[in-house]
Amino acid sequence: MTDGATVDTMVISKYFREYLRDRGDVLELVEGILRCVGVALTEKLEYEWKSTCRGQAFIEWLTDELKKGRIVLVDRKVLPSNIMKVIYQRFGFPRKGGDKEVLFCANGTQRRYILSEDIHFYDPKAKEASIQHKKRVKDFRQGALCRYLRRELGITVGALCHCKDDLPIT
Repeated sequence: MTDGATVDTMVISKYFREYLRDRGDVLELVEGILRCVGVALTEKLEYEWKSTCRGQAFIEWLTDELKKGRIVLVDRKVLPSNIMKVIYQRFGFPRKGGDKEVLFCANGTQRRYILSEDIHFYDPKAKEASIQHKKRVKDFRQGALCRYLRRELGITVGALCHCKDDLPIT
């Protein structure tokens, strides 16, 4: 594995809660990704993960996964300012917070895949939409930003329901 899929903070947080309980659907999917594809991580995204999944148990788990090579540190590749301007202004992507670090991480990988349930990566303007609308946008990848990232940058955004089809995991 040279790099892997980029997993956003919300998904890694769900995974780690299930990891501690030793059961759950997210646990099984992320374990498959770790085993078969690997996970890419930048130093700044690592900080986001640690800020969300606090505690010694998470740090020990992360250290172990880095040693095993199932999580690989990659160089963040900042998107050009003209692209970020489009992402912010046309699509309404949040300027603050750690979401942009997920983009920079995926942009620095060969796999160019983001695993996220966060509407910001599909269609940030749908944040206030109904639950059914957001589900449809994610399930069918109909969001304007999701399509833009794929078309212009070659970055695929997938939800948990997509990763078995998108990634070679068993």
